[in-house]
Amino acid sequence: ARRGAAVGVLPELWCFARGEVSKDPKGAAEYSATVLELMEAAAREHGVHLCFSLVEPDAGAFFHTAYLVGPSGPVAKYRKAHLSAGERAWASPGPALSEVVA
Repeated sequence: ARRGAAVGVLPELWCFARGEVSKDPKGAAEYSATVLELMEAAAREHGVHLCFSLVEPDAGAFFHTAYLVGPSGPVAKYRKAHLSAGERAWASPGPALSEVVA
């Protein structure tokens, strides 16, 4: 943000070591909730938009969810619909492809 950046995009599940989520999806989801709060605060503090993915729990299932947060809070989220073989071990597919907004 100090150099004029308006958007930051992070790699998939950037805050987890390889294999960490599949070993403990519940623990990963709990940690993801904390990380989501921190990312929302960082976006607010620096006046930027941030895109990243985390583990989202819902009704006993886990989703590989991408978030877009901005200075005003959450903008959008997308539950990954097309999972890799490794992700299918711990994640449920999202219900739909993402909406395209122009």
